[in-house]
Amino acid sequence: MTAKRHSGKRRRRIFRIKMICTVTAFLLVLAMTVALILYRNESFDTVTQLPDEDLPSSSDTQTEIPDTDEPEAEDSVTDNQPVYPPSEPVYEPLFGEEYSTFRLPRKTVEYEFVETLMEIAFNEPVEAEDKKGVTKYGAYFGTPKYEWCTEFVIWCIVQAQEKLGLQYTDVNYPFSDWSGGCVSWYRSKGLFFKRSSGYVPRRGDMIFFDYDYDGSTDHTGLVYGVEYDAQEDKIYILTIEGNLPEDYPVGSIKQRRLACDWKKIYGYGTFMFIE
Repeated sequence: MTAKRHSGKRRRRIFRIKMICTVTAFLLVLAMTVALILYRNESFDTVTQLPDEDLPSSSDTQTEIPDTDEPEAEDSVTDNQPVYPPSEPVYEPLFGEEYSTFRLPRKTVEYEFVETLMEIAFNEPVEAEDKKGVTKYGAYFGTPKYEWCTEFVIWCIVQAQEKLGLQYTDVNYPFSDWSGGCVSWYRSKGLFFKRSSGYVPRRGDMIFFDYDYDGSTDHTGLVYGVEYDAQEDKIYILTIEGNLPEDYPVGSIKQRRLACDWKKIYGYGTFMFIE
Protein backbone atom coordinates (compact mmCIF):
# COMPACT_ATOMS: atom_id res chain seq x y z
CA MET A 1 0.00 0.00 0.00
CA THR A 2 2.76 2.38 0.94
CA ALA A 3 4.70 1.51 -2.25
CA LYS A 4 1.66 2.27 -4.41
CA ARG A 5 1.23 5.68 -2.68
CA HIS A 6 4.86 6.64 -3.37
CA SER A 7 4.59 5.49 -6.97
CA GLY A 8 1.54 7.71 -7.52
CA LYS A 9 3.32 10.77 -6.07
CA ARG A 10 6.32 10.17 -8.35
CA ARG A 11 4.14 9.99 -11.45
CA ARG A 12 2.38 13.23 -10.49
CA ARG A 13 5.76 14.94 -9.89
CA ILE A 14 7.07 13.79 -13.30
CA PHE A 15 3.86 15.00 -14.94
CA ARG A 16 4.23 18.47 -13.37
CA ILE A 17 7.88 18.70 -14.52
CA LYS A 18 6.87 17.75 -18.07
CA MET A 19 4.13 20.40 -18.04
CA ILE A 20 6.54 23.06 -16.78
CA CYS A 21 9.08 22.17 -19.48
CA THR A 22 6.38 22.21 -22.17
CA VAL A 23 5.03 25.63 -21.08
CA THR A 24 8.56 27.05 -20.83
CA ALA A 25 9.45 25.84 -24.32
CA PHE A 26 6.20 27.30 -25.68
CA LEU A 27 6.91 30.67 -24.08
CA LEU A 28 10.46 30.72 -25.46
CA VAL A 29 9.21 29.97 -28.97
CA LEU A 30 6.53 32.68 -28.62
CA ALA A 31 9.09 35.24 -27.44
CA MET A 32 11.46 34.46 -30.30
CA THR A 33 8.62 34.74 -32.82
CA VAL A 34 7.56 38.15 -31.49
CA ALA A 35 11.17 39.39 -31.53
CA LEU A 36 11.61 38.23 -35.13
CA ILE A 37 8.42 40.01 -36.22
CA LEU A 38 9.48 43.26 -34.53
CA TYR A 39 12.94 43.08 -36.11
CA ARG A 40 11.49 42.59 -39.57
CA ASN A 41 9.08 45.51 -39.15
CA GLU A 42 11.87 47.81 -37.96
CA SER A 43 14.07 46.85 -40.90
CA PHE A 44 11.24 47.46 -43.35
CA ASP A 45 10.54 50.93 -41.92
CA THR A 46 14.11 52.04 -42.60
CA VAL A 47 13.74 51.44 -46.34
CA THR A 48 12.23 54.43 -48.14
CA GLN A 49 10.08 53.43 -51.05
CA LEU A 50 9.88 56.22 -53.65
CA PRO A 51 6.88 56.38 -55.95
CA ASP A 52 7.61 55.79 -59.61
CA GLU A 53 7.13 59.46 -60.53
CA ASP A 54 9.74 60.54 -57.96
CA LEU A 55 12.44 58.14 -59.12
CA PRO A 56 15.29 60.00 -60.86
CA SER A 57 15.64 59.36 -64.53
CA SER A 58 18.90 58.39 -66.18
CA SER A 59 19.17 61.86 -67.70
CA ASP A 60 18.89 63.43 -64.24
CA THR A 61 21.61 61.27 -62.76
CA GLN A 62 24.11 61.62 -65.60
CA THR A 63 24.77 65.36 -65.54
CA GLU A 64 28.05 66.05 -67.30
CA ILE A 65 30.38 68.19 -65.19
CA PRO A 66 33.13 69.96 -67.11
CA ASP A 67 36.71 69.21 -66.16
CA THR A 68 38.56 71.75 -64.11
CA ASP A 69 42.24 72.57 -63.96
CA GLU A 70 42.28 72.66 -60.17
CA PRO A 71 44.60 69.95 -58.77
CA GLU A 72 44.01 67.97 -55.64
CA ALA A 73 45.33 69.30 -52.37
CA GLU A 74 48.66 67.99 -51.18
CA ASP A 75 48.97 66.31 -47.82
CA SER A 76 51.59 68.73 -46.55
CA VAL A 77 50.49 72.34 -46.48
CA THR A 78 52.61 75.00 -44.89
CA ASP A 79 51.05 77.86 -42.93
CA ASN A 80 51.74 80.42 -45.63
CA GLN A 81 50.67 78.24 -48.56
CA PRO A 82 47.04 78.52 -49.73
CA VAL A 83 44.85 75.45 -49.46
CA TYR A 84 44.16 73.82 -52.83
CA PRO A 85 46.48 76.14 -54.79
CA PRO A 86 45.67 75.99 -58.51
CA SER A 87 48.69 75.83 -60.78
CA GLU A 88 46.79 77.43 -63.68
CA PRO A 89 43.81 79.78 -64.02
CA VAL A 90 40.75 78.27 -62.41
CA TYR A 91 37.65 78.01 -64.56
CA GLU A 92 35.57 76.49 -61.84
CA PRO A 93 32.13 74.98 -62.51
CA LEU A 94 29.83 76.34 -59.82
CA PHE A 95 27.62 73.33 -59.30
CA GLY A 96 25.84 72.50 -56.06
CA GLU A 97 22.73 74.07 -54.55
CA GLU A 98 24.19 73.51 -51.10
CA TYR A 99 26.60 76.41 -51.77
CA SER A 100 24.04 78.84 -53.08
CA THR A 101 22.12 81.21 -50.83
CA PHE A 102 19.69 81.87 -53.70
CA ARG A 103 18.57 79.00 -55.89
CA LEU A 104 19.24 79.68 -59.52
CA PRO A 105 16.56 78.99 -62.15
CA ARG A 106 16.42 75.26 -62.79
CA LYS A 107 16.45 75.61 -66.59
CA THR A 108 20.20 76.19 -66.47
CA VAL A 109 23.17 75.80 -64.14
CA GLU A 110 25.58 78.33 -62.75
CA TYR A 111 28.34 77.10 -65.02
CA GLU A 112 26.35 77.85 -68.16
CA PHE A 113 25.51 81.35 -67.02
CA VAL A 114 29.08 82.22 -65.98
CA GLU A 115 30.50 80.93 -69.27
CA THR A 116 27.90 82.92 -71.22
CA LEU A 117 28.80 86.00 -69.18
CA MET A 118 32.52 85.54 -69.90
CA GLU A 119 31.92 85.02 -73.59
CA ILE A 120 30.01 88.29 -73.79
CA ALA A 121 32.56 90.26 -71.77
CA PHE A 122 35.55 89.00 -73.76
CA ASN A 123 33.89 89.72 -77.09
CA GLU A 124 33.40 93.39 -76.30
CA PRO A 125 35.72 95.79 -78.17
CA VAL A 126 38.76 97.05 -76.30
CA GLU A 127 38.12 100.63 -77.35
CA ALA A 128 34.62 101.01 -75.96
CA GLU A 129 34.30 104.82 -76.07
CA ASP A 130 33.51 106.76 -79.22
CA LYS A 131 35.13 110.10 -80.05
CA LYS A 132 32.69 111.92 -77.77
CA GLY A 133 33.39 109.62 -74.82
CA VAL A 134 30.02 107.87 -75.13
CA THR A 135 29.61 104.14 -74.33
CA LYS A 136 26.65 101.84 -74.77
CA TYR A 137 27.17 100.67 -71.20
CA GLY A 138 26.56 104.12 -69.77
CA ALA A 139 23.78 104.75 -72.28
CA TYR A 140 22.00 101.63 -70.99
CA PHE A 141 21.67 103.39 -67.62
CA GLY A 142 20.88 106.77 -69.16
CA THR A 143 24.36 108.24 -68.54
CA PRO A 144 26.26 107.74 -71.83
CA LYS A 145 29.31 109.76 -70.74
CA TYR A 146 29.40 108.60 -67.15
CA GLU A 147 32.25 106.53 -65.69
CA TRP A 148 31.24 103.11 -66.89
CA CYS A 149 33.25 100.42 -65.06
CA THR A 150 30.22 99.12 -63.13
CA GLU A 151 27.90 99.66 -66.09
CA PHE A 152 30.14 97.43 -68.22
CA VAL A 153 29.88 94.51 -65.76
CA ILE A 154 26.14 94.87 -65.22
CA TRP A 155 25.51 95.31 -68.96
CA CYS A 156 27.32 92.00 -69.62
CA ILE A 157 25.26 90.29 -66.90
CA VAL A 158 22.04 91.62 -68.44
CA GLN A 159 23.07 90.41 -71.90
CA ALA A 160 23.86 86.94 -70.54
CA GLN A 161 20.54 86.59 -68.76
CA GLU A 162 18.65 87.80 -71.83
CA LYS A 163 20.51 85.30 -73.99
CA LEU A 164 19.49 82.47 -71.64
CA GLY A 165 15.99 83.86 -71.10
CA LEU A 166 16.36 83.94 -67.32
CA GLN A 167 16.49 86.48 -64.49
CA TYR A 168 19.75 86.92 -62.59
CA THR A 169 19.95 90.64 -61.77
CA ASP A 170 18.43 91.50 -58.39
CA VAL A 171 18.34 87.75 -57.73
CA ASN A 172 21.92 86.51 -57.92
CA TYR A 173 23.66 89.70 -59.05
CA PRO A 174 23.03 93.35 -58.17
CA PHE A 175 21.49 95.79 -60.62
CA SER A 176 23.21 99.11 -59.99
CA ASP A 177 25.22 101.60 -62.03
CA TRP A 178 27.82 102.31 -59.33
CA SER A 179 30.19 100.17 -57.32
CA GLY A 180 28.93 101.37 -53.93
CA GLY A 181 25.40 100.26 -54.78
CA CYS A 182 26.65 96.82 -55.79
CA VAL A 183 28.63 96.41 -52.57
CA SER A 184 25.58 97.44 -50.51
CA TRP A 185 23.48 94.83 -52.31
CA TYR A 186 26.04 92.08 -51.67
CA ARG A 187 26.36 93.11 -48.01
CA SER A 188 22.58 92.87 -47.56
CA LYS A 189 22.72 89.28 -48.81
CA GLY A 190 25.76 88.32 -46.76
CA LEU A 191 27.74 87.71 -49.95
CA PHE A 192 30.42 90.39 -49.73
CA PHE A 193 33.95 89.48 -48.66
CA LYS A 194 36.66 92.05 -47.97
CA ARG A 195 40.19 91.43 -49.21
CA SER A 196 41.40 91.01 -45.62
CA SER A 197 38.95 88.10 -45.05
CA GLY A 198 41.20 85.75 -47.06
CA TYR A 199 38.37 84.81 -49.41
CA VAL A 200 39.61 83.62 -52.81
CA PRO A 201 37.14 84.70 -55.51
CA ARG A 202 35.49 82.43 -58.05
CA ARG A 203 35.04 82.79 -61.76
CA GLY A 204 32.03 85.06 -62.21
CA ASP A 205 32.49 87.06 -58.98
CA MET A 206 32.53 90.85 -59.02
CA ILE A 207 35.68 92.54 -57.72
CA PHE A 208 35.71 96.00 -56.13
CA PHE A 209 38.60 98.42 -55.66
CA ASP A 210 39.45 101.32 -53.38
CA TYR A 211 41.82 103.54 -55.35
CA ASP A 212 41.47 106.47 -52.96
CA TYR A 213 42.22 104.38 -49.84
CA ASP A 214 39.23 105.96 -48.12
CA GLY A 215 37.55 102.74 -47.00
CA SER A 216 34.96 102.69 -49.79
CA THR A 217 34.82 101.28 -53.29
CA ASP A 218 35.32 103.38 -56.42
CA HIS A 219 35.93 100.86 -59.22
CA THR A 220 34.39 97.54 -60.37
CA GLY A 221 35.57 94.56 -62.40
CA LEU A 222 34.75 90.96 -63.15
CA VAL A 223 36.80 87.93 -62.02
CA TYR A 224 37.42 85.37 -64.74
CA GLY A 225 39.98 83.17 -63.00
CA VAL A 226 42.47 82.56 -60.20
CA GLU A 227 46.15 81.73 -60.65
CA TYR A 228 48.67 80.40 -58.14
CA ASP A 229 52.34 81.26 -58.64
CA ALA A 230 54.33 78.51 -56.92
CA GLN A 231 57.63 80.38 -57.17
CA GLU A 232 56.21 83.47 -55.49
CA ASP A 233 53.85 81.44 -53.29
CA LYS A 234 51.11 83.90 -54.13
CA ILE A 235 47.59 83.88 -55.53
CA TYR A 236 46.78 86.15 -58.47
CA ILE A 237 43.31 87.29 -59.47
CA LEU A 238 42.55 87.43 -63.19
CA THR A 239 40.08 90.16 -64.10
CA ILE A 240 38.40 91.83 -67.03
CA GLU A 241 37.54 95.49 -66.39
CA GLY A 242 36.33 98.55 -68.18
CA ASN A 243 37.24 102.22 -67.72
CA LEU A 244 40.23 101.64 -65.45
CA PRO A 245 41.32 104.67 -63.41
CA GLU A 246 44.81 104.32 -64.89
CA ASP A 247 43.37 104.86 -68.39
CA TYR A 248 41.80 108.25 -67.68
CA PRO A 249 40.67 110.23 -69.64
CA VAL A 250 39.96 107.59 -72.34
CA GLY A 251 38.64 104.35 -70.93
CA SER A 252 38.99 100.89 -72.47
CA ILE A 253 38.38 97.24 -71.63
CA LYS A 254 41.39 95.33 -70.33
CA GLN A 255 42.41 92.10 -68.65
CA ARG A 256 44.60 92.24 -65.57
CA ARG A 257 46.55 89.89 -63.30
CA LEU A 258 46.44 91.23 -59.76
CA ALA A 259 48.09 89.94 -56.58
CA CYS A 260 45.40 88.92 -54.12
CA ASP A 261 46.99 91.08 -51.42
CA TRP A 262 47.09 94.24 -53.56
CA LYS A 263 45.96 97.00 -51.23
CA LYS A 264 43.71 98.61 -53.83
CA ILE A 265 41.45 95.55 -53.86
CA TYR A 266 38.49 96.37 -51.64
CA GLY A 267 36.65 93.06 -51.76
CA TYR A 268 34.49 90.64 -53.72
CA GLY A 269 30.82 89.96 -54.28
CA THR A 270 29.69 86.43 -55.08
CA PHE A 271 26.39 84.70 -55.73
CA MET A 272 27.85 81.46 -54.37
CA PHE A 273 27.69 81.11 -50.60
CA ILE A 274 31.01 80.03 -49.06
CA GLU A 275 31.09 78.34 -45.67
